[in-house]
Amino acid sequence: MIEMILNVYLFWGALQDVREKTISHYFIKVGILIGLANCLWEIYLQVFYGKERILSLVPGIVFLVIAKISAEKIGYGDGMVFLILGSCMKPFEIWCLWQVSLWLDTIYSLIMVTIKKLQFHSKVAFLPFVWVAYNLLMLFKFVSG
Repeated sequence: MIEMILNVYLFWGALQDVREKTISHYFIKVGILIGLANCLWEIYLQVFYGKERILSLVPGIVFLVIAKISAEKIGYGDGMVFLILGSCMKPFEIWCLWQVSLWLDTIYSLIMVTIKKLQFHSKVAFLPFVWVAYNLLMLFKFVSG
């Protein structure tokens, strides 16, 4: 169930990121509610593991630190989204999602710069790559059983 909710959430964010090149505060607030609800549900089911959850939050924290250091070359919204996802996903899943998203974004950006559709310092929406990577991860989980 949480996988479907996250998929819809990421799709909504991807559309918003492509259109506006930003992520709204409302979008982040909805995500925080999803993350809190998931954590409370895991606590209720007694399947909440603090160490795992902390490991799952690391990619979001790294993004936020990079956003601060780079004067927001990577937006704070991307870091917040990864914190939200980290509150709902297992460490291995979120780390795979992080890596695949970055690779997809890099490949796309390199192709666009090579064919001169983008400049080297152009802004590229990141959440569409997160959404695609999330769906690839869910497909892999489904296929592998």
